[in-house]
Amino acid sequence: MGGHRDAAEVLLSCGADPEPRSLLYSTSLTLLIWQRGKKERDESMGIIQLLLEKGADPNGADDDGDTSLISCSVFQQVEVTQLLLKHGAQVDVANNDGKKAIHAAATECDPRMIRLLLDHGANPAQKDIDGWKALHMAAQMDKKGTLEVVKVLVDTRRIEINDQEEKGTTALYLAVQAGRPDVAQVLLEAGADPNITTKPDFWPLRRAVLTSNMELLNLLLSHGADVNLSDSKGRNIVHFACAQSDANILKRVVEASPDALPQQRDDNGGTPLHVAVQNDNEEIALALMELGGASKRQRAE
Repeated sequence: MGGHRDAAEVLLSCGADPEPRSLLYSTSLTLLIWQRGKKERDESMGIIQLLLEKGADPNGADDDGDTSLISCSVFQQVEVTQLLLKHGAQVDVANNDGKKAIHAAATECDPRMIRLLLDHGANPAQKDIDGWKALHMAAQMDKKGTLEVVKVLVDTRRIEINDQEEKGTTALYLAVQAGRPDVAQVLLEAGADPNITTKPDFWPLRRAVLTSNMELLNLLLSHGADVNLSDSKGRNIVHFACAQSDANILKRVVEASPDALPQQRDDNGGTPLHVAVQNDNEEIALALMELGGASKRQRAE
């Protein structure tokens, strides 16, 4: 159908339904929005406008509940979104998973789409059925537009920066997991708490250590990350550092943690040194013993 506006006009003038459904249970508008190439998109634009003028529902949805506006957000169709909004598309209609156009735009990290939706009343504080907000969805991504989208959402001042989804995950944790210190810094400066723990027993500092990300580790420590946090098994950040092979990460953690020393035991009696030995990591074991001795000398002085 893409590109054949004249044929579409003839069919519509003969009484064709402007909202037929395909075998994929998609609306005619959705199928046109799926076009990817610039030429195809330009051709489809005219037909979309024609269908809307002939009565196609701008809020029509497929069997998954995805509206044309949600599809536009997925395929980053900003111009079509503007056209749909002009014809009465509602920005906060959710699909079967509770996701709305702003959630899709955040996942795609499209700053233009996010701004357009916000300008037309989209609510960035709304959650999907799993408790995810647009900020969660943007923060987890490692894309070109991630940082700008996160900034736009934070600047709305209409979101709770420490909001947790069903498993307790925060936007900050997701940014650390994605390896994005730039995004994490924006969130921390906006008041994100680096010590919130997820239900599976993870928190930002633990994730930074497990991924041996020194930049994120330093950033979190400089914003009040608690080095003495332990998981439900009593393992602290030094235990986790000893499971890795990065002596520099271990050194930084011990320097920041006068209480989390090599002799500190988890609930099973295991020390960080046990972890290093169990992982056959002689370098880490030796570094840990040296760091432990240095810490004792510093306290004695």
